[in-house]
Amino acid sequence: MSDQYHFIGNDALESLKKVLDGLAPSGIFLVHGHKSYSDCGAAEAMGSLLKGYEVTEFDAFSSNPKYEEAEAGCEAFIASGADVVIGVGGGSGMDIAKAIRHLAAARFEAVTGSKKMIPLVAVPTTSGTGAEATKFVVLYKDGKKMSMEAEDVLPDYAVVYPPFTCSSNLYLTICAGFDAIAQAIESVWSVGATEESCSYAFKALGLMWKTLPKAAYMTLEDRAKMAEGAYWAGRAINITRTTAPHAYSYTFTSEYLYPHGHAVALTFPFFFGYNLGCTVSDYSGKDFGEYTDRISRLKEVLGISTAAEMLAYVDRLGISELRRNQDIDWDSYLDSVNPDRLANNPRPMDAISNALLVRDLEKNRSRKTDRVISILFMQEFKEVLLRTLGSFMNFCSRNGLRWYLAYGGAIGAVRHKGMVPWDDDIDVYMPREDYEKLLKMDAFPDGYGILAARRGDYDVPFSYIKYVDRRTSLQEMWKYRVDTGVFVDVFPLDSCDGDVSAIDAFRKKYLKIFQLYKRGTRKYRFEDWKKSCERLDFHAICVAVIDRCILRYLRYWYRSRFNKMDESLAGSEGDYYVSLGSPYPTFKEIYSKEWFKDTTTMQFDGLEVQLPAGYDSLLRQIYGDYMQMPPEDKRESDHHHYILDLKRKLS
Repeated sequence: MSDQYHFIGNDALESLKKVLDGLAPSGIFLVHGHKSYSDCGAAEAMGSLLKGYEVTEFDAFSSNPKYEEAEAGCEAFIASGADVVIGVGGGSGMDIAKAIRHLAAARFEAVTGSKKMIPLVAVPTTSGTGAEATKFVVLYKDGKKMSMEAEDVLPDYAVVYPPFTCSSNLYLTICAGFDAIAQAIESVWSVGATEESCSYAFKALGLMWKTLPKAAYMTLEDRAKMAEGAYWAGRAINITRTTAPHAYSYTFTSEYLYPHGHAVALTFPFFFGYNLGCTVSDYSGKDFGEYTDRISRLKEVLGISTAAEMLAYVDRLGISELRRNQDIDWDSYLDSVNPDRLANNPRPMDAISNALLVRDLEKNRSRKTDRVISILFMQEFKEVLLRTLGSFMNFCSRNGLRWYLAYGGAIGAVRHKGMVPWDDDIDVYMPREDYEKLLKMDAFPDGYGILAARRGDYDVPFSYIKYVDRRTSLQEMWKYRVDTGVFVDVFPLDSCDGDVSAIDAFRKKYLKIFQLYKRGTRKYRFEDWKKSCERLDFHAICVAVIDRCILRYLRYWYRSRFNKMDESLAGSEGDYYVSLGSPYPTFKEIYSKEWFKDTTTMQFDGLEVQLPAGYDSLLRQIYGDYMQMPPEDKRESDHHHYILDLKRKLS
């Protein structure tokens, strides 16, 4: 690689200022995107930094830049008289800037007989393409992809300023981030891998692999890791070039309009398994022993080694599938594979492996198994969940029902002014008097309602009320197969005298009876029986037999007993409240009524929610120092939501 200066971090723009002071340009040709340029803060920052220079701006290019646009940019650059080119943007903006410098250098050489190297600065505003670190440019001419590769395409300066990446929406963050991860992994298994490229690749993976799944709640520190990782991934592929996943991705982008990172992710699980299954007899490189050493280290760094595990990772990101109803011309698709990138793959592709790839792509998009929500889908899910909470709040206000935000929701209101970033449900408390009124109500806002075992709702495995959006489908626990729709959990607060031993004894009986009813509602799948039998798991078999052959027929009797116990709580008295249906120990769930005498309001993702005035004492009793953020490896939901559809009811 030719020499390149790189500046990475929150002081990178200060370094750029020093570079420009040293170059003392007579004029600067600034290439940048459109709305994204101002949205990410670059317009303001670069405007301040370039104050005093003669600046010509160029933004006449598309998201998939065309060769004709690069030529027009070259003409504009020459006409401007500038002697420095700065490209600010994602891959498209930097590619156009790189192409302009390359074409201009060729023009100067044609006229003068010598090549004039105009200084080129690349400033990425997304974390993914690595374009700031490569000597490649991807353009389209007459609708077909074309590539430029030359030493003068490589920027002289890479300025990686993480705050510019903070405005990227969740989908862009995921797509760009996975593209960078794919580049790093591909550079490891590429037949052109070197010791230097691998050092860059593993450095990139160390920064990005565990960071990208936090895309929904990234801190600036996380953004900095992704931005730096993308740079090192770019350095790696600048040596090795990309391989099969990229070779097979371009048509998904140009013809079927998948963003590049998403297009790469579609085939990546297949090629991960395919290339890691490479043997000495089908290895395309020279030293298979050295290849296996690289792959062993790759498995160790990622902590995975199979296509299924990679699919689970991409599933979590939400970019693993083709669109459900999109027709793909597979013959045309396979004919359009980029042969140059494919030649770098460690294992060749043939008609059989192509057929297996297509089979996997179709299989992935037609999967009907339970799906844990992805971080991409989480964004849309939270919007619906907050809408459901808003409906619940308005309903309670109109009907004079008291309620208080509870548990993780209360922590979110206090600590984050909204949902805890990795949380995926909302709970509220409701005093028993109001709870009983809610149970008896039937007139709910259009599209909403409640589910509760007390109301006789069919096989509802919950001991409390769920306020649900009936226009959506959501299955919380697969064993029970109840499609609730998106919901807010409503936990009753029952009066008590504070006697922990007596309350705990009653609570155990209360929950045991409900658990026996709940077990009788379980839905067992044939594959569950089959797996238990194959493993000779006698405990699981006995539990299933009891559930299906005994408790299934006694469930309504147990529900009747539970209902009577629950109804009896309406007459309880005392200076304390207890939440019987929660997962925490009884001594943590007994609250002083003094904490609930008044309420306080807080902002919660645009809503104004209610908490008991004594929320601090309550939360500290349950969680301890709830203002302390948990370790990074604990920042995940412990619920088991399976989203079916957020726009319609499926059952």
